[in-house]
Amino acid sequence: MGVTAVHADFTLRPFQAGDETHTAALFNCAVARGCGPCPVTPESWLEQYHERSWRGPGLSDDPDCFRVAQQGGRVVGYCVTDYHHDEVAIVQELCVAEGPGAETTAQALLEDAEARGRERGKSAMTLLLSPEDGFITALVTKLGYEFAPTTSVFMTLITDLAGVLRELQPELTRRLRASAFRDWSGTVALRCGPMGAALRFRSGHLLEVTSAGPSKVTASSPSEQHPSHPDFAVDLSPEVLPLLIFGRTDAGQAYLQDRLHLRTGDTRKALQLLDALFPRLPMYLPRAQWW
Repeated sequence: MGVTAVHADFTLRPFQAGDETHTAALFNCAVARGCGPCPVTPESWLEQYHERSWRGPGLSDDPDCFRVAQQGGRVVGYCVTDYHHDEVAIVQELCVAEGPGAETTAQALLEDAEARGRERGKSAMTLLLSPEDGFITALVTKLGYEFAPTTSVFMTLITDLAGVLRELQPELTRRLRASAFRDWSGTVALRCGPMGAALRFRSGHLLEVTSAGPSKVTASSPSEQHPSHPDFAVDLSPEVLPLLIFGRTDAGQAYLQDRLHLRTGDTRKALQLLDALFPRLPMYLPRAQWW
């Protein structure tokens, strides 16, 4: 079991069952400050961290990889650290509740992670934090951390298109159901180089995502039942694929830049559907996955 540390105003302790409700809320609030709404749920958060952290082991294997700050029975912050990566300890998430004590809580969590890293013989500490979170960025800069562009979490390479879309299936259904396509049925085929995926919808719900080779996304005759004859076939250039999927650009912009090509009789409707599925809004994968 991990060690509990008592500070003047709060206690630092390992993760306990039930904390996921608070930690998911803290994560969503932290992301919203810089990027906008985030769909992480307590269930999805817990499922991924019990499996493993982004790079390291899961909670059951190493309770110290996840530390919680508790004040008066309330979880006010947490820090996820991987101590199993060569000689470097990697802080993957640092989230604290807003308020007058936020900086003190965040600093204590970081210092706690650093101390545990030293105990394990780590020679450095790396923070995989979003530069869009101004509060944390200002704090760690004051503490002496330097920004290293090569570690940016927004440098994403998708190597399994269908696998990524399966991870996002519940969110894609939610987005479509909240749009003018809430009752739409049909198939969308996406292709990027050798990767292909077919998304089959019925009444606004994404029923399945199947892998499809390049030859299976070229036809344009509509058919809900067969992914090789999609209603909309979309070709994406490699550089725009992660930007579209993760909400850094939109379909219309990519289309005008000649980085997105459509094979359909209704270009306007196809772009509207893609905007419903992939709006310019940050998309977050379950955090156990790196693509």
